[in-house]
Amino acid sequence: DMQNNPTTRLDLDLETEPSFQQTLKSCIPGETKMIRGKKQECLEHIPKGSTPRIGILAPPGRIAEAFADWVDEGISSVLTEPEISSAALIPTSHVPPYGYGKSHGWTKIIRLAVVPLALGAFDSATYRRHVDGSLAPERSYERKVVQKRPFGEVPNSSLQLTALTESEVASTLMQIVRWHCRLSHVSAHTAMLTVSLEDITERPADTMTKLVSFVRGVQSELIEED
Repeated sequence: DMQNNPTTRLDLDLETEPSFQQTLKSCIPGETKMIRGKKQECLEHIPKGSTPRIGILAPPGRIAEAFADWVDEGISSVLTEPEISSAALIPTSHVPPYGYGKSHGWTKIIRLAVVPLALGAFDSATYRRHVDGSLAPERSYERKVVQKRPFGEVPNSSLQLTALTESEVASTLMQIVRWHCRLSHVSAHTAMLTVSLEDITERPADTMTKLVSFVRGVQSELIEED
């Protein structure tokens, strides 16, 4: 009983959650991965005539915006170092097409995985209502365009907040799963660090160390691949 025991955590995990989480892999520079019996390196491609482009990828939502701000602030001191001062941190919900860095343009990718999935689905579905956007993988959220509002604030006086329907959450959840599946294909060869919401809330210092090491291109002892 959550009323009698306020420390009880609501279980939002789905039956297939463990299987899904096993697909959320990273691809750390300096490591090699076996894919279909062949060794594959985690590449860090810099587009010709461009600067390093580091994507902060997550399905659109308030959690994604907060994560992008946290990453940007946390590694801002790293980006002043001469060797990577030109690197660009770019938050987006757009999933690049399957292909190598020469085709999708990312040098590295930082992926946020909000688990349990139900939490991420609720956040994205609510966010979509607020910004009147879409969760389609081809659409990116523009943090500089979308005006941030306090939680619960209605965008305009004519819009009334209503409870999300079960079908809305279920549809959003399926889109998020597809979104991550597409991105996992990219992690087969492109440098990618996957960070979970639990990593941030329960191990923020260690997680930031991983992020800093990943951006620098230095493999940290804290980064482990299951």
